[in-house]
Amino acid sequence: MNILVNGLGNIGTTLANLCLDFKDDLSIDNVYVYKNVPETWLDEDLEFLREKGAIICTSNKYSFTEIAKHIHYIFECRDHAVVQTTPNCYQAFTNLKGIVAQGSESDFGTPIMIGVNSELAHCQLRTHVVSCNSHGITSVMQACTGSQLDNLTDADVVVVRRSEDLSSSKKLVGSNVVIRHCDSEHGTHHATDVRALFQTLHIQCPLSTSDINTPSQLMHAIRFNIELKHPVTMNDIQTLIEHNPFCATTEKFDSNKLFELGRRYGVQGRIYSHAVICTTSLMLQGNRIKGWAFIPQEGNSILSTLESYLQQTDHPDRQNVIESLKAKLLKARW
Repeated sequence: MNILVNGLGNIGTTLANLCLDFKDDLSIDNVYVYKNVPETWLDEDLEFLREKGAIICTSNKYSFTEIAKHIHYIFECRDHAVVQTTPNCYQAFTNLKGIVAQGSESDFGTPIMIGVNSELAHCQLRTHVVSCNSHGITSVMQACTGSQLDNLTDADVVVVRRSEDLSSSKKLVGSNVVIRHCDSEHGTHHATDVRALFQTLHIQCPLSTSDINTPSQLMHAIRFNIELKHPVTMNDIQTLIEHNPFCATTEKFDSNKLFELGRRYGVQGRIYSHAVICTTSLMLQGNRIKGWAFIPQEGNSILSTLESYLQQTDHPDRQNVIESLKAKLLKARW
């Protein structure tokens, strides 16, 4: 299987490195990476990948058409891939088994998240892995309900977004910026995206969200307020969270400390849990659970992406492969 990572931002670079590290597990023969606008100051980034075994393709040397015949699967990691994708964009890829897009690409294909509906990706050509905050919100709701969403009466989440990635400064803000609510039912697009995810399983998700950008470059956070139909104890909640494989826990309340731990000890310096719940912030008021969680944005959608790849290409041992990757990438506590 030859795969192409199209776009080398944070997610694309992380995916390329993981595909190179776990080639045998994922049954990958060659990892192609494509950078559309190669800048000379990015040469070292490409050289590091080349030294690890990636086949580097840049727009000043190769066109999509020239590499298309070699590619069986595409990880679409460009910003705004839906906008950039024309109906004939992938026409030259005659051996293509699947494409997956990342993040806010909601019109690209079936919305997918591991632990929710990843089996819907099986043998599909195009899928869309939902955004990092959608992963975080969904896993926190699943943890608090024991994955029984019919026990959920209401959920309201405030997404506190870093304004820009650590490696960039284009979108940095100098103060807190509140994002307008789209409507009175959903709030911001995060609720819309999570609801759409559950609608693929014909589940109605009573969720509303709000959103604020902060002058930070480290991690997002969410403040959740979840109401259940039936009362629970704090021990119940802590046990449910501990049994959710995609939620990690921490007693740290400073994203600097958590981010640094991920950089030191995470594979490729990333945290791959969907959310890291701050256990010291949990509150239980009757049937209502309140608390904070940190969202590891570059890493927390990666397992969903790799699971989609395994499903779309009909990997014969996909369950064992994904369990092996979970064991290698996920940590229960930070």
